[in-house]
Amino acid sequence: MDQRGYLPKLEALPTLVLTGERDGVMPACYGQMLASLIDGSGCWKVVPGSHLFPFTHAAAICGADPAFLVPARQRGEA
Repeated sequence: MDQRGYLPKLEALPTLVLTGERDGVMPACYGQMLASLIDGSGCWKVVPGSHLFPFTHAAAICGADPAFLVPARQRGEA
């Protein structure tokens, strides 16, 4: 069942879509598409991560910019 219609309604929630550049299970292009369907989301690509990037690139993820937690309206982007 296609659930894409619900994604724009997540605007009120800070959403960061993490993708692995070399992910063979869920290619980065799908993460970027998902982020584009969620109003106000951010998309951050882990380089050169694969599907297991949360484990293999944990230090990079921990250093991610938490600016996505601030709503776009407050950042002056909306």
